[in-house]
Amino acid sequence: GEGKPEAAKRILKIGATTLLMGGVIICTLVQVYHNNLFKVWTTDPHLIETCDDDGNNCTGGILDTALAAFMAGVMMAYLRFTLTIVMSSLGPREAYINLISNNIASWVIYIPLAYLMPIAWDWGLSGFWWSDFFGELFKVICLSWGVMRVDWVEASKEARRKAQAS
Repeated sequence: GEGKPEAAKRILKIGATTLLMGGVIICTLVQVYHNNLFKVWTTDPHLIETCDDDGNNCTGGILDTALAAFMAGVMMAYLRFTLTIVMSSLGPREAYINLISNNIASWVIYIPLAYLMPIAWDWGLSGFWWSDFFGELFKVICLSWGVMRVDWVEASKEARRKAQAS
């Protein structure tokens, strides 16, 4: 934002929108061409079917498919990438929020759910991807909270001071 808080927020909105649109495009292409995509890694029809649909009705409907769970995780990860970049670039306090949220998401949410959902709750492959989604969702919530608390005027002044010093 070149030292201008409103310009910095505008760039954040443009960047987030661009990244999320990239995620939508990727998910659309995966949805349309998933059978061809799966064949890059395997020709096993059972494995391809497993990736398409667990068939165990853990959540019901389209959410039951491993593909839908994977795409939900991808979209949440795209949003988290944007917020991680913003938080890491603002300073050590914001980077610390990122570090703590990543550790909590991994050790308290993702790892336990990666066992519970696919194995203990018998959600299969979609359970693994839903566990990833919930870990990413936690990080997005924490990082969004951090971004909402940013004093953009002060952050802009600090960025200008750092640029002039170097």
